[in-house]
Amino acid sequence: MADDRVRTLSCNHEYHAECIDIWLTSKSTQCPLCKHDLFGDVEMPSTRMSVSSSHSSSPCLR
Repeated sequence: MADDRVRTLSCNHEYHAECIDIWLTSKSTQCPLCKHDLFGDVEMPSTRMSVSSSHSSSPCLR
């Protein structure tokens, strides 16, 4: 991929930044590997994040 930036989540799992950003904003607020709730301790902004119940595909694990 053209953008090879890596994002490390609070659970210490690393993903391709573009892939995990899409995952976290459109699919789930959990790490796709360990299911750690990444926003559980953080106050969410007033706009709510759309979370789909379908977890059929995971972002690019690095």
